[in-house]
Amino acid sequence: MYRKNLTWFGFNITQKQAVQIFTLSLIGIVFSLFILSTFVVSYLTSFMYYNPEYYPENYLVQMILSMSPFLILLLSVFLLSCYSAARCRKIAKYYSYHMFNPPKSENVPQYCQNAGHNFCKNCGEQF
Repeated sequence: MYRKNLTWFGFNITQKQAVQIFTLSLIGIVFSLFILSTFVVSYLTSFMYYNPEYYPENYLVQMILSMSPFLILLLSVFLLSCYSAARCRKIAKYYSYHMFNPPKSENVPQYCQNAGHNFCKNCGEQF
């Protein structure tokens, strides 16, 4: 798998950014599942204790319709968090530091900008 093909919503991100986004997406998954579970529990409770004498006939349908904007928002947060977690995990796993930051050779001498002479990297003496 090649690193340049892996993007997050079309952006090339570094390994550090991928780990941070992965952490935030896991938090988003946990919170959205928690809030979605509260909606499901409230719906199931209303369904179990439904009494037609006190509520209209289509009360359960009205309840789902009234909660639909929140459910759609939470489902979209959950799906985006899942996509981000999966994509950032792959990016962090297959990230190559040398692809964007080529290694500097240890044996290449450094040159003086003023005189143009080359110097030893360790002791600073001229070659």
